[in-house]
Amino acid sequence: MRKHSLSIDRVGTERQSSLSPSLTGYLEKIILGIFIFFVLFSALAIDVKLTRYKLFAMQLSVILLLVFWIVRMMLEGRLVLKSNLLNLPILFYGLAISLYYIFSTDKVVARNEFQRMLICVFVFFVVANNIRDRRNLNYILSAWLLGSIFVSLNGISSFWAVKNPANVLTSLFSWLAGIFSSIDKWLHLPLREFFGIAHYGPNQRPFATFGNPNFFAGYIIVCLPIFFSMFLTERKRWKLLFGLSTLLLLLNLYFTATRGAWGGFIISFLIFVILYSKQVGGERWQKFWKGKLKFLIPLLLIFLLHFGLMSTSQKYKKTIEAGTDKIHQILTRRTERLLIWRDTLVMGLNNPVGVGIGAFHIYFPRYASEELLKILPQDRFIVNYAHNEFLEIWSETGLIGIGIFIWTIFAFFAQGRLLLKEDSSLKSRKILTLGWLASSAGILAHSFVSVNMRFIVTAVYFYFVLGLLASQCKREIMVPIDWPRALKLTIIGLVFCMGIFSIKGIVKPFRAHKLLTEEVSFFEQKEVDPQKTIAALEETVKTDPYNALAYYRLGWVYAKEKNWRQAVKNFELACRLNPELPGARNNLGNIYFTLGNKQKAIENYQKAIAINPDMIDAHFNLGYCYYTVGKLKEAADEFKKVLELDPDNYKATIMIEKMVQ
Repeated sequence: MRKHSLSIDRVGTERQSSLSPSLTGYLEKIILGIFIFFVLFSALAIDVKLTRYKLFAMQLSVILLLVFWIVRMMLEGRLVLKSNLLNLPILFYGLAISLYYIFSTDKVVARNEFQRMLICVFVFFVVANNIRDRRNLNYILSAWLLGSIFVSLNGISSFWAVKNPANVLTSLFSWLAGIFSSIDKWLHLPLREFFGIAHYGPNQRPFATFGNPNFFAGYIIVCLPIFFSMFLTERKRWKLLFGLSTLLLLLNLYFTATRGAWGGFIISFLIFVILYSKQVGGERWQKFWKGKLKFLIPLLLIFLLHFGLMSTSQKYKKTIEAGTDKIHQILTRRTERLLIWRDTLVMGLNNPVGVGIGAFHIYFPRYASEELLKILPQDRFIVNYAHNEFLEIWSETGLIGIGIFIWTIFAFFAQGRLLLKEDSSLKSRKILTLGWLASSAGILAHSFVSVNMRFIVTAVYFYFVLGLLASQCKREIMVPIDWPRALKLTIIGLVFCMGIFSIKGIVKPFRAHKLLTEEVSFFEQKEVDPQKTIAALEETVKTDPYNALAYYRLGWVYAKEKNWRQAVKNFELACRLNPELPGARNNLGNIYFTLGNKQKAIENYQKAIAINPDMIDAHFNLGYCYYTVGKLKEAADEFKKVLELDPDNYKATIMIEKMVQ
């Protein structure tokens, strides 16, 4: 008999394993625990600029899931993949992103986007192939539910605090924040931030632990259809909890006042209703459509009443006109977004293969129209994103990237349709499938007018939901791994080493931010006795008027005392006497930047670099100055040079991340 290396089985088929049942069960529990950690702490952990604990929780979870998935494959002696329509497009998307990164001329700029998409691809495959039964899925959904209830209460507490600062929820979160702050000081660990124990005070647009109302609204859109589908299928106690969470999330969605999120919610709701109507079938909905005239008559009466009041009631007319003006103001405020879309379209048409991953903000200024620059001057506003995920993917990865992304979307909905058509599927499984489909549709609709998918939380949840749907597929592809035991153990060891190395990499931005916050500013470093030092240096230049270093030192002390006029005077004298002093030019740049004369600052930084091309401080300062005037391509080049000279430079590392936030 010929031995096949590839086979396709049903889910219910018993898997042969070289492992003992206890070890197999132990690995299953570890992977399940990591999934629970993922859904719980991706909600609880606080997400703020630069110190992004949500990002850390997600990255750590994905690394651990990959490590233990590979370990299980090696020990079981087989690779088992769910057979579904999403595997190929997502695999191709990962390969395309990898190739774009490999051939990128700005790897420093591309790295964040490459890591973001790599995490998304890995999330899909680990979710699709490691959630093997409904019991484990229920555990994950339960943890997800608890996290969502917590952040919902957090959001409501900050909204209520606007009118009633002493409400019960606000007092509770303030009390918990105080306790966790004390624990943090004792343990020297950011437990308060990681467990989401924060009180932000009164906020009319709550954001809970997400750092931004828009991102919080994006999370809500992901959750609502899934929790509602669970509400329809669960019994008693869990039905009550999922129903409560749905109501709390809806309340928070209203409080966030995010128009794009409401659009995404409406679309996801409509898709859920339409698909649900087809599932529950027939007679009730047919009766509804047959009786639709009953709904048209009241609508006609409402229209007649409206036009009648417009002609007879001044108060009603003024109210309608005020509402119309409000809508006009909203549309007017969004003119710049339409211009960004138009200019992004132009950028995409001029770059059929894209400008490179993560490089939108670098190249967009070249295509920004005069009309847009009048509204958003380049020296005051930085357009980091296209505010439309489809246009941004097209502009960065061209026809290849957008083609694969659209392929992924079609494959997802096609796979959902196949699952809904399966006669053997339970009704609860089908309704949950509706939740996956509506949730993803809501994310896509919201991303059509927002930047949410550019930030890892929403992007990862999108691919997480795709993976959850794929995990429900019944057919599997099994590839035997008949390798020598020594080779398998070697691979397991290498995987653990790579995991540790990767975890070290995700800790690096937190370490960089800690070093930056602890760093004392140049102008804040004071001399012990500045007047005595100045007097001694003044005496030196009187006796030796050509001593450039004495003038440099004098300018340095005056700069510390923020005596800008004397500092500039002495640095200029030092440069005149010795044109090869890069430090004097760099410090002149710092002073001019502080005084707001950024053009003179740039000139002096450039002169410092001309004298010493390897001067790290001058490159960083020039990059930061370019950043503040909106010259992002030039800024990125300087930060890239800093990292070439000093790969561990924490300030340049932070600025590369800050440029896209």
